[in-house]
Amino acid sequence: MSSQPEYTVTEMQETQEGDMVRYGSVDHLDVRRGSIGAHTLEHYASAHFRKSNTRGRRTLRRTFSGQLHHRQQTRNNLWRFSLDPIQIPLLKKTCELSQELQHKACCCFRYIMKYMGDYPTRKSTIKTALTDSIFQPPLSHEELRDEIYCQIVKQVTQNRKRSSEERGWELLWFISGLFSPSDPDLLNELELFAQSYKELWPVASDIQERLFTVSKVPFCRIYPPHITEVNAIQNKTQNLYQRILIPDESSQAVQIHSLLKCQEICSQLVELLGLQSADGFGLVLTTENDVFASYSDDYFMDFLHESTKHVYSTGSDSDDLYQIVFVKIHYVNTDVGCDYTADIVFHFPQELSKYLHGCYRVSADEATQIGSYIYRSKFGSQPFHLDSFNTLIPDLVPLQSYTEHTLVDWEDQILSKYRQHSILSPEEAKISFLKCLSRWPVFASHFFEVTQYLGLGLKRDRILAINQNYILLLNENNDVVESHSLSSVISWSYSVKAHQLKLSLKTGVVLSLVTTLYYEISQLLTYYSNYARTNKDTIHTKHRISILCDSIA
Repeated sequence: MSSQPEYTVTEMQETQEGDMVRYGSVDHLDVRRGSIGAHTLEHYASAHFRKSNTRGRRTLRRTFSGQLHHRQQTRNNLWRFSLDPIQIPLLKKTCELSQELQHKACCCFRYIMKYMGDYPTRKSTIKTALTDSIFQPPLSHEELRDEIYCQIVKQVTQNRKRSSEERGWELLWFISGLFSPSDPDLLNELELFAQSYKELWPVASDIQERLFTVSKVPFCRIYPPHITEVNAIQNKTQNLYQRILIPDESSQAVQIHSLLKCQEICSQLVELLGLQSADGFGLVLTTENDVFASYSDDYFMDFLHESTKHVYSTGSDSDDLYQIVFVKIHYVNTDVGCDYTADIVFHFPQELSKYLHGCYRVSADEATQIGSYIYRSKFGSQPFHLDSFNTLIPDLVPLQSYTEHTLVDWEDQILSKYRQHSILSPEEAKISFLKCLSRWPVFASHFFEVTQYLGLGLKRDRILAINQNYILLLNENNDVVESHSLSSVISWSYSVKAHQLKLSLKTGVVLSLVTTLYYEISQLLTYYSNYARTNKDTIHTKHRISILCDSIA
């Protein structure tokens, strides 16, 4: 008796471009005992899935005995894996939606098949192209969320191709970190489904935990999985870490997850660094050309997605394209000496940068004294290297002060001042630097280039400085030409079309400013005003503490 011939049956499908693409092979069938008896959506489907009112796409399949037969998708197997794209959504309630949303649901299923390797597709230069196509529709349309959950579970259930099933579990991991199903019964089914696969697929345990977590959050994610998440799960790791830079040139590694908020990362860093308060601190993302600030309620992955989408549009997935920095975004609680760690780690490096960029109007004598503090903060008690002193000048003296002395004079005078405070440690020099700068009204300010309208057609280029206490306008020499307390601002408005910002003061004066950064200025004023209103008693207390700190120092 001759043995039955072995078959290697490969299904082929023609793409729109005419290419023939291989996407399923009996060679790779993997029937595993662990999946026998696993939970399915069969019971849920009997009550919530549509009836198969239309005939599915008829396809030829070869059985293991070598015989060809027709197979047709019916309502009895809508809940389990299929190589046939759906023409109608699975859920009854989805079928009641508009034709546009039904079409989006069916397209999502096709993208799911493409991601899992069960449908022909051309490789995209953007690694998240398929996950974006799968998850953006349900993120934008809440009505599709249960449908997409069901579609993914369907393609995982009784899937005999291991590579395809593995990719399906990846999709379940993604979606369980984005939004929760709206139907409590479906959530229960999903948790049972994940629990029944724990031994076979370790990621199922993490998915079950994520399902529980996402069901408790007040709002869902805004964007599809970030490339960081895609790379992590495809590399078979669910432990994600983000390197956070600190202004003093140190860094911290923070564990992150899909539903971690920016504020939670900030709270972790405040505790790790031993800061007294989280007020004013935040995360910024920097690229080669841009800086983006986070909002405290943002999900960190959404913040990454929003800030880096233009960076990854070229197809690169390198993490070197951006940096995350933990900084003092809003300058509150900046009284020098009251939070030693904040002064050393944040206030000093951030104010130093502004000082060297010329934001302070200083005399040559003041620049000499401050320069000696900067040098000691950087090099401690090390002697000057006279042959290389000229290379140190940009790190010690503001740019606009260079011409006030010759290089030799700067060297002699800074060295003389440096010797006068030889007992200071580098940290004490940083505090002395901050105390010097705190005498200027622009201390701990944000600076913006604006054009001020003075009436009768007159206008002047100004620098707008905003801090917790004042709004100041500076001329081209950084002299203060106008100063108003922040509490005197009663309202403000801006025109997007004219790029014009108007500040109304209690005195009846209206400051009319033209700037492209009107939105950022408005957000800053909003923060400081809200902070002053909600922390009025605390601010007065801290002012008294500040006076005490100064007297002790």
